[in-house]
Amino acid sequence: MSFAIIRIHKHKTLAAVAGVARHHSREIECPTADAKRSVNNVRLGLAKGSSKDISQGIKSLIDTAQSKAKRKFRSDSVKVVEFMITASPEFFATASKKQKAEFFKKSLAFLEKKYGKDNVVATWIHQDETTPHLHVFLTPFDAKGVLNARSFFGTGEKLSQLQTDFAAEVASLGLERGLKGSTAKHQPCKAFWNRIFSEPEPPKPSKTDYLKAAAGIKVDSIQRIEERAHKFSLLKKATSNIFTKSQKIKKKQREIEEDANALRVKQTMFAKKS
Repeated sequence: MSFAIIRIHKHKTLAAVAGVARHHSREIECPTADAKRSVNNVRLGLAKGSSKDISQGIKSLIDTAQSKAKRKFRSDSVKVVEFMITASPEFFATASKKQKAEFFKKSLAFLEKKYGKDNVVATWIHQDETTPHLHVFLTPFDAKGVLNARSFFGTGEKLSQLQTDFAAEVASLGLERGLKGSTAKHQPCKAFWNRIFSEPEPPKPSKTDYLKAAAGIKVDSIQRIEERAHKFSLLKKATSNIFTKSQKIKKKQREIEEDANALRVKQTMFAKKS
């Protein structure tokens, strides 16, 4: 079973926006991306330009909005709400090219309809990483033309509804909503792996080290890299097993809920007959 995934991150400074845009536009190296596949990435709106163009474009939109509102917005207001949208790896592993394109099309259309087409200012579709995904920059202007991220995302209820609404939008592709009310928190990949590999990064082998290894001589730096690679392989397998077990638990929970509902119906019918 595959799940629809949508997350948001708020940026209060244009410097932060430019920094994130550099990553999304591949202006800086992305360790998890395959450079050979980066040609398959898609950039829309302001994302077609450089990170500098993007931050300047957003600044221009804010300046124009302030002029129309005839007042200056708070300096600590959220300038951009960033969306990261994807689905469980299993979906992309089996989905056709048409289904993948439909997923991205529906995701973007969902944001434009829910928050206003003019507010969706930059879009990246990344297909150079293990799991394809979508990044979107949204300028949170409300109906009055004022930066007001709180009006869209200010409560837990609104964020929960976002998850529900998005899952409904892509349900036709066989995707469903994650567990409602889950206390699990997203953890950045870098932080996760830093916790896993707490030992220092092994030194980079020199050309001499590689020549020694080729000759059958044990080289400490290369051996340490191989050990880390082996550890990574084991962790990846363990993570996959945990995910599979989690899916089975969720399925069992749904079955229990269905049985409980059926039992309540029977109890009600029995009470009426009595």
